[in-house]
Amino acid sequence: MNGKSYVGSAINLNKRLNQHYQGRASNILLQQAILKYGLLNFSVEILEYCPLNLLIEREQFYLDLFKLKYNLNPTASSSLGTKHSEKTRQKMSELRKGQFIGEKNHMFGKSLSSETREKISKVKGITIYLYSLDLKLI
Repeated sequence: MNGKSYVGSAINLNKRLNQHYQGRASNILLQQAILKYGLLNFSVEILEYCPLNLLIEREQFYLDLFKLKYNLNPTASSSLGTKHSEKTRQKMSELRKGQFIGEKNHMFGKSLSSETREKISKVKGITIYLYSLDLKLI
């Protein structure tokens, strides 16, 4: 709608798209645009498949090639292989267990009923179809 673009790389495209859609990815500009314009006004194009060891290099190539508005950082980078400190690992462990700064997550350990999941899916869910270059459904 506004002609703005974003280039990113992913090992797991489904996971990465979900992170952007659910607001858990780090690009606040892109997340705000999704909220403002709606997910249906965005498209995803796979520019290139490449080996993992070339992922950042190829992302940088496309960052340099296009005039992008949603990319916050003009330099491609990855946290792949990053080692967290013991303190950070402990905090992440507590978050996974549902503890937030001394408070207990009231939903931790609870399962949603299939009826509730269905309602959430209807409100938030959107099916994304991924096609190869020869237009075959992946």
